[in-house]
Parts: sequence; C-alpha cells; structure tokens
Amino acid sequence: MGERLAKAAVAGELDGVVVDLRAPLTRSGPFRVLTAKDPEAGEVIRHSAEHVMADAVERLFPGTIIDAGRQDHSEKFQYDFRFPRGFNPEDLERI
Repeated sequence: MGERLAKAAVAGELDGVVVDLRAPLTRSGPFRVLTAKDPEAGEVIRHSAEHVMADAVERLFPGTIIDAGRQDHSEKFQYDFRFPRGFNPEDLERI
C-alpha cells in the first residue's frame, strides 16, 4: 500500500466485512481499503468518534456512568451518560 493510501485509510473490508486496520488478516479473500470517500467509512468514523467521546468523558469526569452507544452508526453516534448534573457548554468544549 502506498503512503498516501495508508494515510487516508479508515478501515479495511475483507470479503465484504469491515475490519479494523490493526487486526491481523487471518484468511484470504477480496480486500479493499476504505477511505473517508467511501460511503461505508462514515459508520466506521462515527463508531470511532463514539469511543473517543466516551473516553474523554471518563477522563474529564471520573465516576461518570457510560451507557452503551447505538448499534446503528449509519446516521449519528451517541452515548448516554449518567452524571450528577447536566453538561454545560464549557464541559462540551472540554470534551
């Protein structure tokens, strides 16, 4: 894979299944690299963003209870947080 494609890569697709770029390939089959230009990449990006957001909340607000996010990332991402108060605009900026 060239350097430019490696930088643009978001995920892989092996035999029609989206795979993490860091996962070892344990079988052969049709493979392609997904970049942000691919329609399927949006779901991967939203799923990753969901985890980054949850990690930031855990680090900034220890003890926050985090509920599992959506299973469907086709349009948006979310997590539900149980925190003693509502997040304010300053909290959101920090997150």
